[in-house]
Amino acid sequence: MDNRFAEIVAQKNSLAYENGKLQSQVEQLTVEIDELKKKSNETDKTERKLAQLDTKLKKVRDLQDEVMMMRSAHVCTRLCIL
Repeated sequence: MDNRFAEIVAQKNSLAYENGKLQSQVEQLTVEIDELKKKSNETDKTERKLAQLDTKLKKVRDLQDEVMMMRSAHVCTRLCIL
């Protein structure tokens, strides 16, 4: 009977130890998840900013093309007058 009681106590202690290890792992994983969420949010913001900058760049390039066409037309007009 004492032997069985010792086994039960040893099992209880082992389970308590494992429970502590698992709780520690859960806490570490929770911290990692929070860090990943923060990085994900930062990535989302960066991607949105990049998309805005891409749109602005396209507008600038379109304006550059328009200016070049206007200059070409102006040069053509001046040459035709001469």
